[in-house]
Amino acid sequence: MPSTERNSRSYFLLSISGLLIYNVLINIKIHDGLIPIDDSLSYFNLIDSETDSETKTEADLLRHDDGIAKSPPPAALASIQCDRHGGANQTIADGLVYWYDIPSDASYLNPFQELHQTEEEEKYVIFKKDPAGWNNVRMALETFIVMGVSMGRTIVLPPEQNFYMLNNKKSKVQFTFDDFYYLNETQNEHLGIKIIYMTEFLEEVAMRGKMKHRKTSQPSFPPGNRTNWDKATGKEIKGLYEWIGKTSFVESNPWQPTECIAFWPETADAKKDEIESLFQVSSNVSLSLFASDPFPVNSSVKERLAEHKASRKSLCLYHKEMQEALVVYFDENSRLLTPFYAFHFYENWKQAIWTKRFVRDHLRYRDEIVCAAARVVAAIHEKIGERNLTTSDVSFSSMHIRRGDFRQQYKQQIKSAEDLYTSSKDMLSPNSTIFIATDEKNKTYFDPLKEHYDIWFLSDFTHLLDEVNHNMYGLVDQLVVANGEVFVGTFFSTFTAYVNRLRGYYSIRDEKPGYDRGELRSSFFFFPGYKTDVMTKYSPIKGPYWPNEYPLGWIDIDKDTS
Repeated sequence: MPSTERNSRSYFLLSISGLLIYNVLINIKIHDGLIPIDDSLSYFNLIDSETDSETKTEADLLRHDDGIAKSPPPAALASIQCDRHGGANQTIADGLVYWYDIPSDASYLNPFQELHQTEEEEKYVIFKKDPAGWNNVRMALETFIVMGVSMGRTIVLPPEQNFYMLNNKKSKVQFTFDDFYYLNETQNEHLGIKIIYMTEFLEEVAMRGKMKHRKTSQPSFPPGNRTNWDKATGKEIKGLYEWIGKTSFVESNPWQPTECIAFWPETADAKKDEIESLFQVSSNVSLSLFASDPFPVNSSVKERLAEHKASRKSLCLYHKEMQEALVVYFDENSRLLTPFYAFHFYENWKQAIWTKRFVRDHLRYRDEIVCAAARVVAAIHEKIGERNLTTSDVSFSSMHIRRGDFRQQYKQQIKSAEDLYTSSKDMLSPNSTIFIATDEKNKTYFDPLKEHYDIWFLSDFTHLLDEVNHNMYGLVDQLVVANGEVFVGTFFSTFTAYVNRLRGYYSIRDEKPGYDRGELRSSFFFFPGYKTDVMTKYSPIKGPYWPNEYPLGWIDIDKDTS
């Protein structure tokens, strides 16, 4: 997409209106390595408001009684609207928008979407929510949704339930993924995508006797014939998923992103031996060719696959038995902790680009979260203006300092504030304003940094967060940090990793220096030393896959695929 089009917001409303008309015309059916134990945003619970009353969020107000989200105004996916979410400076709110409305993407169908749309029987894919903290959950969700889209199956999301560490009882503590994203609106926009929740699946499929026990082939029904599992306890949920495991197709060799890549062929009837031959040929390409110089996104399959597979030596294939199954279930043995684009590989480069755009443009936080971040950014600008009356520059830098459970998991990352200053001082301007996201409760820990910088935390701006569920403060933190002029984060943290991907999206939007090579020249890590500037230059995918984001996720993401 030309840069002039990327930088234009004027076509959003027209594009969405056109899509709504298009949807009516085509009669779219609308439906209401070491892996960390946790990468939770534990500072979710460090900040309390002045009132104990539960505040309903926009997501709450948009819900039907059955939990399915209503559609907000049509432009919600295309731009940002803060008037219904506590307000925000529109210029600053627009500055947080990295997503786009691309009408042609909404009508795209991949090979397996075309295959399953021709079948009389609808096919489904189910997964179990990751048990760890939010950013691990987010990563697994993205990877799974891309899995369902690539398979062309109806995606069944987990019921409303508790999320690890999102337990501040001043706000609601049970969530569906629609509380974070516009999933219902996303499927309404896209011809080949269907997303439902567990209740609808159990009512429409299980209770009609379509689920068969794998051993007896007899119809099987959910425990107690129960269809609504919202707010169910851990033991109850366990029973539900045990039943799903007995009545669904479960891959005997679990898909593990650390061991294999999910290969999606250009045609749904591609033969396994043909795909594996491509995999073997790619082994002859020297990794040194792209160690610091990326192949174009439209390179040959052999070149792209050689970089993509890294150290993995096998394929995860959507094979015939899987394709024919009514329900495919990814249980806890397939823990999808990896950036989605580091796991999924597409023979057709255009499908790869489409998939990356789909996640960027649709799996983004809801407006109430983005608008709250915009209010915080505006407040930081005001603080800077009060400090520097002689300049109009209100830019700030940011840090993510992860401590908390890293004291047990990654002791090498636990450093004194003096050490953090020493490792980052060359990247930051003296006496500049720094916004810090952290799970450190003892704010005196930061005193050595305050000797050199003007320091602010989200806790300084809680008066601006009345519209936001307390348990989502960390998501607000994440967006604010992503907009720092210079960012220094904590390696091994998937919070930091996602901040870097967001910065990658912004670099493409703003055509920052090095954007055409996927470089983030103002993103750094405190420690370890050999990783400090790894984001400033092109780096291919390499294991372990979960703790970092890679330029492959955003480089040339808007290349014309027509």
